[in-house]
Amino acid sequence: GVRSGEITVLDDRTISIKGLHYDGLGPDAFFYVGISDVIQEQPFPYGIIPDENGSRQKLSAYIGKDVVLKLPTALSFTRLRWLSIWCRRAQVDFGNVRLPLDLNVPPAL
Repeated sequence: GVRSGEITVLDDRTISIKGLHYDGLGPDAFFYVGISDVIQEQPFPYGIIPDENGSRQKLSAYIGKDVVLKLPTALSFTRLRWLSIWCRRAQVDFGNVRLPLDLNVPPAL
């Protein structure tokens, strides 16, 4: 499973996740964002976003790690509905955070 501490949207393209725990066992799991009400496969440009190192490789385990994620330029947290650790192969959401519709954050610099 997935759990974390505080999650903070720092600006419209940056999110901070404190104390992230994920076992790394998903065969095809990624940080994943979407605009639908239901957490599911998303059309481009939504879907997989880079991890904290800028990689789009399958996620490995996180043991209480503080993580900062940056969205690609075309995306903004003000238009997204959720961030998930999503497994494409199994079509399973391992854990997510819902983003408020009225999110008011500064633009990324």
